[in-house]
Amino acid sequence: EPIRIIPIGGGLNAPLFFQYLAEDKVIRPDPASGKKLWELRNAKASAAALWGDMAVFYQYPEIFGADIIQGKFLWRRKLEGVDWEKEKAKESWRMPTYKTYEGRGATVACGAGIAAVLTPDGKIIVLDPCSGDVLWERQIPDPIFTRVEIIDGTVVLHTRRPLRVLFFAADTGRQLSSFDNRNLPSGAGKQIF
Repeated sequence: EPIRIIPIGGGLNAPLFFQYLAEDKVIRPDPASGKKLWELRNAKASAAALWGDMAVFYQYPEIFGADIIQGKFLWRRKLEGVDWEKEKAKESWRMPTYKTYEGRGATVACGAGIAAVLTPDGKIIVLDPCSGDVLWERQIPDPIFTRVEIIDGTVVLHTRRPLRVLFFAADTGRQLSSFDNRNLPSGAGKQIF
């Protein structure tokens, strides 16, 4: 049965999760024995982020929190408001990457008591990782996201087109600042993180 590894931040000590591609289930194997510790049925995930003994799993349009010790759903939410077919038809449409960058999840992140996810229609949605309640959301005009991070109580959003980094207050969603990395001095790299 074909499987894929679900990218998750946390480096070498992070737990391992798989998504069965033929079925809608997420599993957690024991790395020492290879035996299945648990499985969540009716679940899809392309990215995940840890928050204590739980993880927030994400594959648009669904996001869910799960207890990673017992393998139980804590909450589930379907993100509404995106016409999937319309977004795919746009010439500039890009789904956020599901690769990791230096061990960090690209489309979902947890930290400072929040979880942040990126949607294909250019939205950042911030939730309570324990309940799944939406705390705030922002529409970002015409972005192609590369990743989201939560650093020191700030939500940091990286976009590829245009090349910029946006900073938001984690608790309110107020934009604090932005940095256009096309304006770096000549000879400098084009990526700042």
